[in-house]
Amino acid sequence: MGKKEDEDSTTPLISTLHSLAKRSLGSVKLVDEKTASAWNQQYPAWSVTAKDRIDGGVAAGIPAQYDTLRNRLTPQAVWHPEIRRFAGKWEAWKRESELLDFTDLLERCVESVATAPGAPASLIVDEAQDCSPLMMRLIHKWAEKVERLYLIGDEDQCIFNWMGADPTVMLDPPLPADQI
Repeated sequence: MGKKEDEDSTTPLISTLHSLAKRSLGSVKLVDEKTASAWNQQYPAWSVTAKDRIDGGVAAGIPAQYDTLRNRLTPQAVWHPEIRRFAGKWEAWKRESELLDFTDLLERCVESVATAPGAPASLIVDEAQDCSPLMMRLIHKWAEKVERLYLIGDEDQCIFNWMGADPTVMLDPPLPADQI
């Protein structure tokens, strides 16, 4: 998807979308186990640790549901009031702590980063069926600055629905015939 700063231009940058987003934003601090622990002590009913986020492939708990709604680009007006309460506290805490979560990485890049790291000529997205609408919005934004976008996926193999993945976004908006 690009090149590392210290490598020549023929070396591709192969990474996750979140890693590329973090690279694009520079030195940002992410919520990690230690900082999440501080949040969890203050708000035990809204634990943000990984073990509290998934139950049988479904987003479990308010924090996981909040993240899923953000990844699906669901308007806040239709969120459950408890999710909106959590969102207010969580966003304020992150701001005060100068931290970002993984969804913030994508949202910030959609808002402010026009080109994928390394200014690649092509973007290759494998397992595109596991992209959320937010992820695909960033991919399409970065694709505006490349010659080719390759989306590889099988809608029947989507396994990340719990985090907002939607296999239909692979072809939304529809790609021109010469790009398929």
